Amino acid sequence: MKSKKTVFAFALSLLPMFLLGCANSNSNSLEPSSSSGKSSSQSLSSGSSTDSDYWTAADGLGHYGIGGYYGDAEDLVIPSTVNGVAIQSLNNLCFAGRSNLKSVVIPAGIISIDEGVFSGCSALTSVSFQGNVTFIGGSAFKDCVSLASISLPNSVTNLGARVFEGCTSLSSIALPSSLNYLDYFAFEGCTALTSITISATNGYFSALDGILFDKTQATLMAFPCGKTGAYEVPATVTRIQDGAFFGSSLSSLTLPAALTFIQGGAFRGCSSLTSIAFTEQNPNYLVSDNVLFSKDKTVLVAYLGGLTGPYAIPTTVTSISNAFLDCSGLSSIFIPSQLVDFSVSSFFGCSKLESFSVDSSNVSWTAESNCLYSKDGTKLVLVPNAISGAFSIANGTVTIGSGAFHGCSQIVSIVIPSSVKTVSSGAFYGCSSLLSLNYPSGYGYVEAYAFYGCSSLKSVSFAGDLFGVREYAFYGCSSLASITLGNKLTEIGPASFMNCVSLVSVTIPFATHSIGNYAFYNCTVLKTISFERYVSFFGIYCFGHCVSLTKLVVPETVVESGSSIQPTVTLYEGAFAYCSNLNSIVLPTTTISLGSRCFANDFVLSVYFAAPSLEFITLGSDWNVNSGKAYTYSEAQPASTGNFWHYVGGVPTVW
Repeated sequence: MKSKKTVFAFALSLLPMFLLGCANSNSNSLEPSSSSGKSSSQSLSSGSSTDSDYWTAADGLGHYGIGGYYGDAEDLVIPSTVNGVAIQSLNNLCFAGRSNLKSVVIPAGIISIDEGVFSGCSALTSVSFQGNVTFIGGSAFKDCVSLASISLPNSVTNLGARVFEGCTSLSSIALPSSLNYLDYFAFEGCTALTSITISATNGYFSALDGILFDKTQATLMAFPCGKTGAYEVPATVTRIQDGAFFGSSLSSLTLPAALTFIQGGAFRGCSSLTSIAFTEQNPNYLVSDNVLFSKDKTVLVAYLGGLTGPYAIPTTVTSISNAFLDCSGLSSIFIPSQLVDFSVSSFFGCSKLESFSVDSSNVSWTAESNCLYSKDGTKLVLVPNAISGAFSIANGTVTIGSGAFHGCSQIVSIVIPSSVKTVSSGAFYGCSSLLSLNYPSGYGYVEAYAFYGCSSLKSVSFAGDLFGVREYAFYGCSSLASITLGNKLTEIGPASFMNCVSLVSVTIPFATHSIGNYAFYNCTVLKTISFERYVSFFGIYCFGHCVSLTKLVVPETVVESGSSIQPTVTLYEGAFAYCSNLNSIVLPTTTISLGSRCFANDFVLSVYFAAPSLEFITLGSDWNVNSGKAYTYSEAQPASTGNFWHYVGGVPTVW
């Protein structure tokens, strides 16, 4: 058996994203049942397959793409056909996380490289295109930290968001002449990048001194992060795009008089930038003490990331947009009376921010213990990132606002008073030192992203009934070993416990009828799943890559009170895929559907159907690829052996 490797990649929304894992196959892998859709076949045994290092997926229009890879090649030549089928795309994440992959050849015939395909391939140094790729999706080469150069074919028309994010060795890039779309933040975190070039024949973009503009050089689109020193924006520029200078190493910047629009976040993360000026008076903007404002000084457009110490927002300011994002040198902030409405995300990433103070006549905000509260004190709005140790929320607080503790990586404990009834989404996002928390009573939901990335969190207790754990709530809580959810929980949201790599056991409560997509994905030490009652829906990859699971019995459904209809059970795509040590699973008689790759790469698994026949079960393509044998139930010994099972002393046993 080959070694198995975990693969991760990402898809984004507000914060990060769903991940999908791939693992390597063993040399004695079994071919899945060929059934797709309704099947009455009892023979589920399988033999060898061709092109077994790949699996393919169709898009419904007859086009096939590579959906996954089981090999471990360092120098990979991707085939143009798999099992006689022409390949046109590399599907989302299909080679992601291959830390040993050094070079790849992409054959003629591939026209699309989807999101995250090579993300996290940290050893990748060479990419060769032999055909006419037109589309390269978001994060396709994210965190390919060894990739120093790449020659994109002139056929490429579309480059997605963050396509080269984190490619820290990439020093220059030539964009294809056919390119007509480049998403924002394409080169975020490319700290060595000093030059972006593009053919003069391109109809949409142009380059000057290694910096990317639109064709007419009216919009500055991307400034390479590795360029240092001073820069004067050309006089032709009237617009600076969102993220154009994101993370750049510039120390000073001169802007043109003709500039009419600067998109929010244009200078985010410029930690060396301490000076900004205009070539001459600008009718739309002004600079005061190296801070950029609208002409009438009512909008604070950009506070430079290289500035340090305290800052008092001028009394004229009524809007701050995202002006302070990632200003790592800012130590304290004063909010004037007129500034009554802004997003708390404006101060995310201010890692040295110690305190807020607020003008007493401000009608929206007040400061208490250096934190920002609503004027009436009922809502905790934002806690400065530099606060450390134990933290107590003020008595009388009713609501912990969205992102209130976002990025407070030095807080180890939080005392929540009994007055708190609402904990909003992302409340404790990124509190990586937080050890434990007693959740308030009277509030029944752990909202989306609530504890995302709280890597030190070991326990959470709930004083009252819990009704739902929403998406990404405990994502990446790598120290969380156990959690009690309570018997009234109805909702386990998507990716809610994903990457909780210390979680040993989980009890699915009585009221829970569905488990969200990726809910427990990559919980690698999860050994025990206990069901207090049946579950009807197992989401996509909900227990994928739970490599410590060994056996499982999915309970039979029951007719609900007042109903005459018995619920059914559906396992969606990859529900238990890559559970490489799962050797036994019993599925109830009411199972009606198994999604494609439901048990993919579960090498030693025996699937025991409690139903006596598969006639009414829809089996998705490759539902048990590289998995063991499957059996249907027979109480009495059948005339022929090999495909049937029964219980002996409570243990599934093959006849």
